[in-house]
Amino acid sequence: MKKTWYSVLAAFGLAALGGMQAAEASITYVSLNSGDPLPLTTATNTVTFDEQILAAGTLLTTQYDPNGLKSFVGAYYDPQNINASPATVGHQVGNYLYLPPVNQSPANPLSWLFKTQVTEAAFGIATSSASTTVEALLGGSVVDTLSHATDFNGHDFFAITGITFDQIQLSSIEATGAPAYVLVDNIQFSPVVTNPNPNPLNVPEPATLALLGLSLLGLAASRKVR
Repeated sequence: MKKTWYSVLAAFGLAALGGMQAAEASITYVSLNSGDPLPLTTATNTVTFDEQILAAGTLLTTQYDPNGLKSFVGAYYDPQNINASPATVGHQVGNYLYLPPVNQSPANPLSWLFKTQVTEAAFGIATSSASTTVEALLGGSVVDTLSHATDFNGHDFFAITGITFDQIQLSSIEATGAPAYVLVDNIQFSPVVTNPNPNPLNVPEPATLALLGLSLLGLAASRKVR
């Protein structure tokens, strides 16, 4: 009987450890009001699309490579000051060609590739009323995904933390099934940092140490009972 309980104790500790790691990786929806700070306070880079001024309707490819965004697919430069604050302010990119007075049909999906792998990212988005699916990818494979309703109120942001990825892909679909019009701005991100110390001393958090100790205690006791 004791052997069974010790085994359960060890299994619980290991499962809890795994759960802690899994819970760290996520895409979250964030609603902000005008004047609020951007979602990621720890981001080392922010692209507002004011860094390089392009002609209206320019198809984006590698123009923002110097700013850490290696390439875009399905994105056009939009210089109109729509000011759906705080999500999009000033210049932004969209999934449609802005040629007043008529906008061309939107492309779907819209995506961008970071110059290096990143550990966190966030961005503001304004769309025609739609369901937007955000995918974080690494080497072309989906790492995490989240769908949430978005519109043109200027409050919609998505943040990705706790995982390593190198690409973000957006797919926004209206209730009719048609691709939605999408604008993206204020892209925050933090590239993966290579530790200069070849033998870093990683100190686990107290909760992690406690769970690890619980697991080892259970395993040791289980073997002793045998």
